[in-house]
Amino acid sequence: MPLTQVDERAITNVWAVLDHTATPGTPVELTAFGFGDNRFDIWVISSTDTVDHEVWIYIGGNGNANLIGGVKVVASAGFAGVAIADVIASLLPSTQPFFLLPNTTTFWWAVEETISSGKIVHMYAQGGQV
Repeated sequence: MPLTQVDERAITNVWAVLDHTATPGTPVELTAFGFGDNRFDIWVISSTDTVDHEVWIYIGGNGNANLIGGVKVVASAGFAGVAIADVIASLLPSTQPFFLLPNTTTFWWAVEETISSGKIVHMYAQGGQV
């Protein structure tokens, strides 16, 4: 896939939080952009929980969630010197340093384990329309 140029006038910022009310294994729809293809250059997951979590990433359209892979998020990832989980590095080959989300595509995420009360798993992605 050739490199793409992000339109600096159309920056994409997405973030979401799951807490102890999230049902393990149940995908939560995050977003649908709808205005051209989007490219994520940064896509990371952090956690304040004291246990590790497997986070499943799905993409699709028209209400269909298709699993594309999982990311291990270690306890306290992104805090207290613990490395944050890099979704792009976990799911894509090193020759593709960004994630392309086609027009009108929706993505979902789910945690495999119950999140402890008072703790969160946080996802953040940034890029732009291409």
